[in-house]
Amino acid sequence: MLDAQPELFIRLVPDKVNKSLSIIDSGIDMTKADLVNNFGTIARSGTKEFMEALQAGADHNDDEQYIWESQAGGSFTVTRDVNGEQLGRGTKITLFLKEDQLEYLEERRIKDLVKKHSEFISYPIYLWTEKTTEKEISDDEDDEPKKDGRKCLDVEEENKSKKKKKIKEVSHEWQLINKQKPIWLRKPEEITKEEPARIQGHSLCAEEAPFNLFDTRKKMNNIKFYCIEMFNEIAENKEDYNKFYESFSKNLKLGIHEDSQNRAKLADLLRYRSTKSGDELTSLKDFQNEGQKDIYYITGESKKAVENSPSWRN
Repeated sequence: MLDAQPELFIRLVPDKVNKSLSIIDSGIDMTKADLVNNFGTIARSGTKEFMEALQAGADHNDDEQYIWESQAGGSFTVTRDVNGEQLGRGTKITLFLKEDQLEYLEERRIKDLVKKHSEFISYPIYLWTEKTTEKEISDDEDDEPKKDGRKCLDVEEENKSKKKKKIKEVSHEWQLINKQKPIWLRKPEEITKEEPARIQGHSLCAEEAPFNLFDTRKKMNNIKFYCIEMFNEIAENKEDYNKFYESFSKNLKLGIHEDSQNRAKLADLLRYRSTKSGDELTSLKDFQNEGQKDIYYITGESKKAVENSPSWRN
């Protein structure tokens, strides 16, 4: 599996000319079926399914390379890549940025984001950087020898008469931008004596442990319960809840996938657009009639994307 690309890495390639940012990794790639079923789906990962299939003895090899492409309009295409660069193993994502998002092509901005979100990832993250250096050359360094019949000057006098000028040379190189691993992920021999002292300097050792120091589960459950009750209170005012839902609907949907214990309560907080409600959002409870067993639905990034979907039927 590792023969095609033994090294595991993540590479970031900003391209200011084409206004694009490419993210390349040499990890577990995706088959055509993975691209269709998993890519761009919220809170769904094909990695877990891959590991389960691998343990069952399934073959994940796919000699063909595919391109998944979308313009964020609710649809996408998957085509076989016959002319592009062959990755061997891994995935390459290219984002084409809008004019007001070009800051994400700046070296400093990318480094700040990696430091904030991915500094402690155990695999190396490389950034394709551009360096400009000044080089001093003589005016006639690249000139052809003059053939006007004049006598050549003495070498020493000629060197004195030459004028120097500076030119700028542009070079590119890969720069490792997540060098520092957390102390608990590094080998003991890599840790200096000063580092543990710095950690201890920010610790407070009390004579007795605080009451219920390790009983965090109960506290977390109380927080979750309180939040859900608060959401239900907000939902009593339709106008206020619409503002809340516009900002936090994605978090509620993600919570349904991650919090199985409170899934049903969170589901009651979801709102949908329907053919009955028009431009207004409605809950499943308000939409479903008594005794109704079937509901036909379609999903998409926006109302317009759904209306333009080939699956839509009036």
